[in-house]
Amino acid sequence: MLQLRSQGVVVVFAPGRVTVDVEVVLKHARSVGASTVPLTDEPDSDAHDLSDAVTLAPHTPTGRTTEALPSIVLSHVLVSVDHEQAVESSHQLTSLREQLGY
Repeated sequence: MLQLRSQGVVVVFAPGRVTVDVEVVLKHARSVGASTVPLTDEPDSDAHDLSDAVTLAPHTPTGRTTEALPSIVLSHVLVSVDHEQAVESSHQLTSLREQLGY
């Protein structure tokens, strides 16, 4: 997030409600002029007001398709764009999550 600039895009996985973490990320992205695209399963999510576009991934009656499916597909697409950067970012995120106790 520290290197985020106006030409950047932030994709946030936000199933359910918008948490404080997600809100902070979206507001920071907006403050530097970056585009924001949350992926959510809530049609009336607060993420709509904080984003340039919203990817809706509602639950289906069968339970076979939830926000997890588009998350997986989108993650694979992003990794294929810049594999080296994606792997490095993944390692950094894992380290930060461990420090946060996740």
